[in-house]
Amino acid sequence: MAASGNDVIERLNHFGDMFWNFNSLMTLQVSVLVLVLLLLDLLLRHRVRAVTRYWLWSLVLLKLMLPVSLYSPLSAASWLSDWLPATSSVETASTGSTAETVTVSSPGALPTDSVSAGRHFISETMPEPRPLPVSIPASSPVDGPVPALPNLEVQQSATVPPLQLQPPAILLLSWLVVVTILSAFVVRRTLRVRRLTQQAELAPAELTTQMNDCARLLGLKQGAVQLKISMEAGSPAICGLWKPTIILPEHLLDKLNPVQFRQVFIHELSHWKRFDLQLNCLQTLLLILYFYNPLVWLAHVMLRRLREQAVDETVLVTLNGQSAQYSATLLDIASLTPIPDRASLQLLGILEPRKPLAQRIRRIISRPIPRSARLGLASFSLILLTGALLLPMSRLDRRLAAADEGAKPETSAVSENAKAEPETVTPGKKTPSKPAPPDKQKSPEKTSSASKYILSGRLTDPTGAPVTDAQITLLHKNGGRLRQTRTDQDGNYHFSEIYKPGEHRMMIKSERWVGIERSSECPRVDLSVNAHQVKNITLERACQLRIETVDEQGKPVSGVRVYSKSLSDTSGFSSDTVTTDRSGQVILGLKPSRDKYLIGTSSSDYAFGKLVIQLDDPGKIVTHQIVQRAGEGVIGNVLCSDGKPPVGWKINALPDWWNFGRSPSGYPITDKGDFILPHIAEGVYNVTVGVPAGGTTFRNETVLGKANLINQEQPLSLKLDYPSPASLVSLSGKLNFHGAGQPERGFWIYANSGDLTRDGSVYIRPGQTEFRIDPIQKGKYTLRIQSPGMEFKEDYKVVAPSKDLNLDVVVKGKPKLRGEVVQGDSSLTVEKFRVRAIKLRTLRGPNFVQSSRWQEVSNQGGDFTIEVNSPGVYRVEVAANGFAKMLSQEINTEENQGKPIQVKLTKGVTLTGTVKNEQGQPINGATVIPLSLSRGVMPGTLHKFVTENGAVKTVDGKFTIPHLAPGEEWLKVTHPDYDFAIVKDIDLAASPIPKVKVTLTQGGTVQGLVTDENGKPQPNVPLFFQDQSGYNGTAAREAGLLATVITDEEGRYSVSHLPNQICYVNRKEEWSSLGVVRQAVLPQNGKTSILNLGGPPKLTGRLKVNGNPLANTRILLAGENPNFGVFRAYTNTDSDGDFQFFGAGPGQRTLYYEVPHVRHRWVPVKSFELSSHDQKLGILDAQVGQLTVNCQPEAPDDMRLSLNEYDPVWTSGMQAGNLAPRTSNSAPLVFTQVTPGEYELIASRSGYPTVYQKVNVTSDNLNGKLTLSIPQGTATVQFKLDQELMKPENMMWLKLWSEDKRLLTRISPDKQGGFVAGHLPAGDYFLTQQDLRDSKKLLQFTLKQDEQKTLNLTFAQLNKPAPKPGFRVINVFTQEGVPLPGCHLQLQSSTGTISRHSQQNERQHFVGDPGTYDLTASYPGFQTLHRKVKLITSDDSGDYPDDLTLNLLLKPTEQ
Repeated sequence: MAASGNDVIERLNHFGDMFWNFNSLMTLQVSVLVLVLLLLDLLLRHRVRAVTRYWLWSLVLLKLMLPVSLYSPLSAASWLSDWLPATSSVETASTGSTAETVTVSSPGALPTDSVSAGRHFISETMPEPRPLPVSIPASSPVDGPVPALPNLEVQQSATVPPLQLQPPAILLLSWLVVVTILSAFVVRRTLRVRRLTQQAELAPAELTTQMNDCARLLGLKQGAVQLKISMEAGSPAICGLWKPTIILPEHLLDKLNPVQFRQVFIHELSHWKRFDLQLNCLQTLLLILYFYNPLVWLAHVMLRRLREQAVDETVLVTLNGQSAQYSATLLDIASLTPIPDRASLQLLGILEPRKPLAQRIRRIISRPIPRSARLGLASFSLILLTGALLLPMSRLDRRLAAADEGAKPETSAVSENAKAEPETVTPGKKTPSKPAPPDKQKSPEKTSSASKYILSGRLTDPTGAPVTDAQITLLHKNGGRLRQTRTDQDGNYHFSEIYKPGEHRMMIKSERWVGIERSSECPRVDLSVNAHQVKNITLERACQLRIETVDEQGKPVSGVRVYSKSLSDTSGFSSDTVTTDRSGQVILGLKPSRDKYLIGTSSSDYAFGKLVIQLDDPGKIVTHQIVQRAGEGVIGNVLCSDGKPPVGWKINALPDWWNFGRSPSGYPITDKGDFILPHIAEGVYNVTVGVPAGGTTFRNETVLGKANLINQEQPLSLKLDYPSPASLVSLSGKLNFHGAGQPERGFWIYANSGDLTRDGSVYIRPGQTEFRIDPIQKGKYTLRIQSPGMEFKEDYKVVAPSKDLNLDVVVKGKPKLRGEVVQGDSSLTVEKFRVRAIKLRTLRGPNFVQSSRWQEVSNQGGDFTIEVNSPGVYRVEVAANGFAKMLSQEINTEENQGKPIQVKLTKGVTLTGTVKNEQGQPINGATVIPLSLSRGVMPGTLHKFVTENGAVKTVDGKFTIPHLAPGEEWLKVTHPDYDFAIVKDIDLAASPIPKVKVTLTQGGTVQGLVTDENGKPQPNVPLFFQDQSGYNGTAAREAGLLATVITDEEGRYSVSHLPNQICYVNRKEEWSSLGVVRQAVLPQNGKTSILNLGGPPKLTGRLKVNGNPLANTRILLAGENPNFGVFRAYTNTDSDGDFQFFGAGPGQRTLYYEVPHVRHRWVPVKSFELSSHDQKLGILDAQVGQLTVNCQPEAPDDMRLSLNEYDPVWTSGMQAGNLAPRTSNSAPLVFTQVTPGEYELIASRSGYPTVYQKVNVTSDNLNGKLTLSIPQGTATVQFKLDQELMKPENMMWLKLWSEDKRLLTRISPDKQGGFVAGHLPAGDYFLTQQDLRDSKKLLQFTLKQDEQKTLNLTFAQLNKPAPKPGFRVINVFTQEGVPLPGCHLQLQSSTGTISRHSQQNERQHFVGDPGTYDLTASYPGFQTLHRKVKLITSDDSGDYPDDLTLNLLLKPTEQ
């Protein structure tokens, strides 16, 4: 009991010390401030208005809320630092002095507690020591050896001596008692005011009308303030923090005239307009907390007095004088009110005690009436200057500054690789500093110390050599001003000030080392003005490339801008450009790489220059010359879609090889649309016009693509498919922020029209309350916010042009996940760990990408808080040294609402295994990566090896991975000389832990040739070998990247060690290049496959549309889907419509042409079975018309109508036709570019059933018209799920079909898990879970008009036992492993023949009875294949085995 009592007393003593340290400093600082303000008030009381004096005294309230450690070099405290006490740390040891140092740790390792050698210091992570018999020596102003700390180990003893409360603890308890009493008194008075308000009666209509007139006079919203009459009120007063109410005493109703009521109303409403009630509430609360300081009471009295004087000024200004009448009103009310109401938290009256009232009246009568009741610029500047001088009263402790002289950044070092994710940590070594000889010791006044720096550190390379030429830029995560510094000769850097506290990004530039400029890779550091952080960073040595720019005579050319980018870099990022000096030289520092670099030059006096080079040796400087050649001028004219020139915009011509993230700004277009493109050289160019996209952003619209400008007939006559500036309008208005106040970060507002070429946007900076989207096309738009934590209060559908729009923005802030981390089942917390959030799914709003960065946590409570980007379902991932990385349970942010969770860390298990080759020999140096340590944080990458974190290397073919979480684990094993292997479903919860045996194979080799659209070999073309995740977003695409290769000077390439799975091969700039840009291949282990992107065979033809040549149009050869699949090739028709493709066959292909002026919208022409030989298609005449649709009744604005190709299996096919803009709501909807075929009109509207109507278009009705009937339904059906179906693992979406399959409602669960479908017409319906036309009917029912039906759904209903169908996916390839789409497949058994069920991306799907079938595969030019194939069923969870997909290889008939 004595021990437990001592623990309580010890904690009270500890908190008492903190209380005393804080309040003694606060009392001193506030007292100084009040005395200075009192002196200033005496000097200014007859020279400035009351409103100025009021806000000067309000600085006291602000001071009481600021930390005592607030420091500013502009403050008076910094000038008088020798006379002001230094701010001490709040957390101190029981004796001795401490100083707080915060260090940055990164995820790889967590430094242990230690004692700094630079000064006497106790690490903040060290446990709080008990009172010691000896004290820690105080810091001295000069450096000296550090005495050893006393032994903190607690000795065992038989009895525990009782501790006593120290005076600071007694003061703390006394303070708590008084605060409790005062708080109770204030609460009592607040409840009295509330009761008074509730019991009061509404005022007569004439008084309310008069009050509303006064509110309008003051610029207040009418109806915002209520007016009530009370018998208990002593004098007129206003109350209510959020819903204001003016209380009038009943006895004054017949005593005051209308003029006097008007003065009373303006007085009380002025209190509300000035936020006096809220400030009075804050003032009262602060008075309670600092009741012991008499000068705080003095400030309280001054604020009350000046508040009323300032309101008096407002009344006089509003009434244009009437000082005598207003004074008489105050006296009349005072005479009729014996005792005025005392101010409480929610009550402000017009009267005060007699003496202050007399002073007010004398002031009103004697002083001139001010011209304005607002703060003027001079008054505001005075208050701002006073605050800057007097509020920050802390100063840096010079004794500690002296003790830090010469301290090294290695005190707590972070070694960080620029590419590492997460960062790794190398704890720095701490060595005691030796005392300097007396004659070399510097005086404290002349010492510059690390403690004056907010951030410092050292930059080195992997050998430890200093980085001496780095420029470091510090940028806050919310934007703002940049801070920059450079490293010195020892690689050291420091920042002494920051723009504002919070997370910062460090961008590093260097010539001799590899800088870090890309935002996603920049180191992060959380900075505060009161803490010094150390961040040491390791940079890789760069390959240095010296560029010399010379003219054609060999003379140096200065001022040339030089661009650089890796050819394999597909991101839009490009590092900053550099400019050649007077000698025409510049040095680039580039990362050593096996891939080539593209170097480009631009100059206003020369044509673009180009260099392709490989750099892989950082030990030498490579020099290359780029000759600057004068080109030819190309003239032309460009007009917009409305026939007018794009005046003020710029036109640019960039070489086809230019793919840097930035470019020269372009050349002006005259008021007639004329332009000159100077210095055009031989080669292919893309000509674009920069169209304003909102703010300072531009969107480049192509007006001439892939053209040799020198050979074009001049002047060029170009058409921009966009209205001219003269036809554009704007959207503008105000933003009203609700919820959590104005956002700290900027955000974008988008105006969406459904057509990307018409959309507009504007960036809203922090603090901005007005917006303007300019320019934008005329028409209807939906305004949206794409920013985490913010949304519009409602859907805003607007028509451009519009101004004076009022948009309500709800600032909710990002959802937060909170919790604590403990050790196993114990209550012991883990004090240092890393944490991040993994997104499982998005609940509502945009699917924002969750950051994969780890958040460092270090606190004794083991608590963490993580911000996530959107409402969703998440899991928290926690990692700590010595523990297994663990995942929390699923967290639904809508249900959790910030409730803390608990994550239990265990030591985990150790996994061992071997890695061998096919001959059984152990493989050394193989990388073994566990999925649990390297996965992504988004749904598409949860089962992807995104990084190599946690990887280990094999030694003698063996590996050991400690601290893995029990459960299912996957491993990925890689080696440069082998194909990778993935081992799935390793049960780490089993006993004993299984030993993993991995065999690596050689993998397959793929070689080939890449040509351009004319069949010529193309050098320096990057190719990306990708798995099937290539379409699933950036993170999945990067995780699924199997290999990257760049063609040589002859256009050839070779890639080895590829896996035996289908690999998609994409050309860089896939969507804008010409030629074959996408192919696929199935590598075969130990064999070499040939895959050409281009080359033979050659395919030619002539394309017409409705008998007319389709001239100069982009066309596409692809599979059944123009945007997906295994093959894609682009080319352009010539002026006669002739075209040619190289490398098109064999296989079934479909020819498409691009809709004029609509990028990536394709019209199918015809499908062909292509062979391995050259083919001539002849003349292809596409019949194209339009389909006119009239909706009955008229289509509402929010209805979306689309025309899709009819799919007999799935409920939605590919989009067809091009919907033309409507001229009015009553106008019909017209689809252009419609070819003969089977289609389906789909009319969808949120909250309504989707309408399906099949349409057959033939050559006879190409330009047909039809009527689409939109049913008007009034019935509603609700489905209630049983408890089993409500479980998260059984989450589902339901589909409700009408019996005639004309109406389909897709129903998603609401927040309560219910399913509701409304606006249904009377009729028969059935429920299903699949998007198949012939899906299983789960439930059938009938609805009547206006019926509200509720149906119960059970787990048994939705999971009725039924025979499982057999299923198989079959891919067909050539002997080289190249896909052969369109192959004829047929399955036959004794019960009949099964044809293809469906096809997606050239993969053929078969469904039938389970069992074995005879397969026949045939294609012209190949031998027919016969074999047995089995249709297989899924397991109980619906999953199929890994061999579901069957790959077939067909031999050519020549073999």
